[in-house]
This record gives sequence, C-alpha cells and structure tokens, in this order.
Amino acid sequence: MSAWLEPESGRTIRFDDRCTLGRLPENTVALVGSRVSRWHAVIQRAADNAWWLLDLGSSNGVALNGVRLHEPAELADTDQIEIGGHHFTFHTSAGRISQRARDQMLAESIRQRTERPQEAFTPVEQAAVIINPAGQIKFLSPRAQEMLQTYFAAGTADALPARLQKWMTSQAQAGASLQTAAMLGDPLVVAHGDRRLQVRLVESDATQKILLLIEEQQAFAPEQLERLGLTRRESEVLHWLAEGKTNPEIATILGGSPATVKKHVEHIFAKLGVDNRSSALLRVLELRMSQFSAMPRRL
Repeated sequence: MSAWLEPESGRTIRFDDRCTLGRLPENTVALVGSRVSRWHAVIQRAADNAWWLLDLGSSNGVALNGVRLHEPAELADTDQIEIGGHHFTFHTSAGRISQRARDQMLAESIRQRTERPQEAFTPVEQAAVIINPAGQIKFLSPRAQEMLQTYFAAGTADALPARLQKWMTSQAQAGASLQTAAMLGDPLVVAHGDRRLQVRLVESDATQKILLLIEEQQAFAPEQLERLGLTRRESEVLHWLAEGKTNPEIATILGGSPATVKKHVEHIFAKLGVDNRSSALLRVLELRMSQFSAMPRRL
C-alpha cells in the first residue's frame, strides 16, 4: 500500500513505508525555514497498513487538520499536515477511515482513560534519538540527553544506557521494525517520582533507528491540578477523587469533615464546568493535554 504527500506546490512526494520530514537533507522531505527542526516528524506505516504521524519532539510542533499533535495519530486520506509553515495533504491508496470508525476509536479512548483514572498520565514533553546501524548515537537533542540521565542515570552523547540497549535488542529479536509498529506495541516505560518516560521505536531499518522519548506526568498530581486554577486543598480533594475515594474517606485522609469536602467538590465542579466526578476527571485530562499541545518543545 503506497502513500504520498501533496504540498501546496502540487509536486507529489510518494513513499512506501515511511517518510521523514525536517531541515536536514537526510530526510525524505527536506524543508527550509527557521521553524523546522532538523528531524521534525515522521509518517510511518504499521503492520496493519495503517499510517501514523509522529512529532519527533520538534520545537514548533506538527499540526494535523489544524490541531497540534501531542501523541502519535493515525492518518486518513486527505488529512492536512502543517510543519513549520509548510502545508501538505496526505493521501493513501487505502482511502479514508469512516467517521463512524473514528468516533468509535475516540469513545474507546475516553473509556480507557476514565476507567482507572488514578493511573492516568499526560505527556509533558518529548524528544528524539537517532541511532546509526552500528548502534551509535547519530543525533541526540539536549532534552533527550537530559531525559536519559534522569531516567537511566547513564548514557553519553555517543552511547545509549545499557537498559535501553537491552530493550532495543529484544525488540529486534522479536522482529520489531517500523512495519511492525513498535509504537503500537509495548514501549519501554521507566518511572521516576510522579513522572514516567515512554520510549518507542518509531523507525528501524538498515540505515537508522529513531527512538521517540515521551515524558509523562500523573494527570491528577496535586501540583499539576493547581495549574488548572484549583486551590491547593481543591487539588488534594480532586487527587483523591481520582483515586476512587469517597467524601468521608477524603475527609479522614485530609483531616476535615465530609461536609467541607462536599463543598470543595462543588467548587471543583464549578471551576471545571462539570457536574459529576467522571466528567471532572475527563476534563482534567483534556485540559492537561491542551496545555501540553501549546507548550514549546525542543529538538
């Protein structure tokens, strides 16, 4: 199954398995402009022939149909992609996914995110590492190096941490490649405090491998909730709501009364514009994701 990009100039850019876009000439599509990162984005074909668009931790982001990406997104025929002022129309011979199928996927995503909200994480930053066939680091952004030091306490500008190397070896032994879409399988997840790092292999062939590092934070950590306009006490209450606690249980934990907790809950609902707990938790996830989408990111 083939795919192609149609830029505003009308010149068709065809590719079979993947397409990288960025400022460096090594990219499939080399773009000019100060808003374009060296390795900006990649379009990847998965094992089921679906196409995925990933932001490789660029400074100015990638927009899909006018919305900035915050995680890998499946592409459909005629989707609009914007990178650093460059606009493309994506086409695939498979045709467009039906709106009904998209609605079903969205509903399932919301169900999964709210079913066990205490485990909910939202992305806060992402970066990329590019490795050559010999396993040496070809490109490592400053932020990616910081992430490796934080989560693995090891690694240099030339070599990956031992644990990460071992994971990549296991991916190769399992037949992981760009076409088997490791980004859709199980990533390497490393926790650090209330944050965690997801490492996903998004490209692997004879010339290079691209690792996407996605740092995430617990969506319902009190300090994160305060950034949404809640008071410290309201943030603590909502945190315990996300943990599935009742008002009396929260009152015992925080050393207050159930009536006071009830008042806090009412204030939380009013500030978030919702009328029940499930909607409040989903609203927090939506707000956190929108905040991440608006954040400048580095490559």
